[in-house]
Amino acid sequence: MIRVILGVIFGVLCGIMGLIGLEGLLVGATGYVISYYMARLLGISPLNMKKKRKAYSEGAMEYFASWFLFWTLVYTLTKASP
Repeated sequence: MIRVILGVIFGVLCGIMGLIGLEGLLVGATGYVISYYMARLLGISPLNMKKKRKAYSEGAMEYFASWFLFWTLVYTLTKASP
């Protein structure tokens, strides 16, 4: 859930800032890394999971889907020519 919320936040930021291409992708990837550390701060640690690798990949698809959706939506609504 944390990653989905952060995906929406970073997607809206990318859209408002008008980022395109690699710039937006780098901001989105940075947000994903931040979501991992945010989960650790909230007490969701890899030690609680069966496999440590799962902590890195759990929720990745949801994060990137919400990030991409809101990035394109906000960008289109704010930067599109009439």
